[in-house]
This record gives sequence, C-alpha cells and structure tokens, in this order.
Amino acid sequence: MDDAEQSAGRPILYEVRGEAAWIRFNRPEVMNAFHQACHELIQAAIARASADDAVRAVVFIGEGGRAFSTGGDLKYRAEREAARDSRNLSYDTFAAVGACAKPTIAAIDGYAVGGGLEVALMCDIRIATEASRLGLPEVRRSMMPFPGLLELQRLIPMGEALKMQLTGLPMGAGRAFQIGLVQELLPDREALIAAAARLVDEIAQGAPMAVEAYKRVARESRELSREDGVALRARLWEVIEASEDRAEARAAWAEKRPPVWRRR
Repeated sequence: MDDAEQSAGRPILYEVRGEAAWIRFNRPEVMNAFHQACHELIQAAIARASADDAVRAVVFIGEGGRAFSTGGDLKYRAEREAARDSRNLSYDTFAAVGACAKPTIAAIDGYAVGGGLEVALMCDIRIATEASRLGLPEVRRSMMPFPGLLELQRLIPMGEALKMQLTGLPMGAGRAFQIGLVQELLPDREALIAAAARLVDEIAQGAPMAVEAYKRVARESRELSREDGVALRARLWEVIEASEDRAEARAAWAEKRPPVWRRR
C-alpha cells in the first residue's frame, strides 16, 4: 500500500503481501471504530481476497497501535438511530469474516472490544500483543452483541465467557492466551506482524484445496450430527483425492522435493 493511498484517509486498506491479503482498519483517530463505509469496504476486501487464488490467508489488523477496533462508531450509530435506519451492516461483516473460505487471522494490537472483538471471534486464529485488551462492554450500554454472545463460549470455558459478557469488563491478553482465546502472545507490534506473516507462510505449505476443506469441516461440523460431519468430510476428501494437487503431493514425496500446488 503506497503512502498516497494511506494519506487519502481511506478507512479500510487492502494489501497483498506475499501470500496473504492484509485488511487494515485505518481510523486510528477513533480507535478504528467502524461506520457504514467500513463495513462495506471490509466485505468487499474479503470478497476480493476470496477470489484471488494467489491469496492463501487473510490477516486483519488495526492501524495506529492503540486498537484492533473498538467496534461500532457510536456517533454514526446515534445518527442512524435518529434517522430510524434499522440496518445493521455489522451482521453482514461478521458473516463475511466467518464465511471466508481462506484461513483468517486476527492480529490484535491494543483494544479489541465490542464489534472489534466480534470480528476477531469470527476469525480462525487470534494472536495479540501482551498489552492488548479484549472485551464486550455492550451490557453496560443496554445493547446486545451478536457473535459475542453466540461464539465466545464455543472458544473458551462458559464461566470465562459469561464473566466477559455479564460484567462488560475487558480481559487482558495474557489471560486470553491462558484460556485459548488467543493462540499466540507477542511482546509488541513488530513481533505481532512477524508472527502473522509466519503463520501465513506455514499455512501456505499446505495444499490450498486441503486447507480450505479442513477449515470448512472444522467450522460446519459444529452444527452437524457426527454422521453428517463424516459425510461432509467424505465428500470433500473425494474431491481432494482426485485432484492434481494430491498427485503432485505423491510425486513430490517420491522425488524428495517441495510440492508445487496448483489448486486443482
């Protein structure tokens, strides 16, 4: 991303680095809070990454070092409510993050609260700097989270989830790492970015069709019976087993060389 685009004040920045699409929340003056244009641009960026075969993973990160995102822009929300605008584009954003076929990584540096934490919850992997804070303050505003109420207790013990949900108090990144909400804890932003890049590199070692199938089975099987989960896995394995990449994996192993994936 060049300096001209950043200086233009775009609220969401999109950049492909190596094999990752980086989606950067660029409203540091308001702790990367989201307004309508943010949601539209995030959804468009996810669609762009999903359609790009060169992209193997998507990384979300906030600019400025103070926040990943603090969720909905309250000024924008007040204006929308005053105009009796009932649209809630954040739901579409959460759905887009969760439905992304490519692996998704939330790189959290600073506050990830409200809708910001909910975007991170919809990602596959979360990593954070030690100083980061994660929370759902909605109960103190007589509001109701969406994935914050539906997804959090799938990721951490019920008591830990309810403590966050019922008190509205933020959780430190160290505690989030201890209970598995965060998968890596890093000392600072530089280390965070490097860790995200390493994760992408490791994901890219896998066959792309297999990686995406693993993600699909892991996510969708939560809502399925065991029998239906087994059937889903079998259908996807049938496709992978017949693919050129599966033949390439066998050839690369026999020839003692790295495989060259073609996504077919």
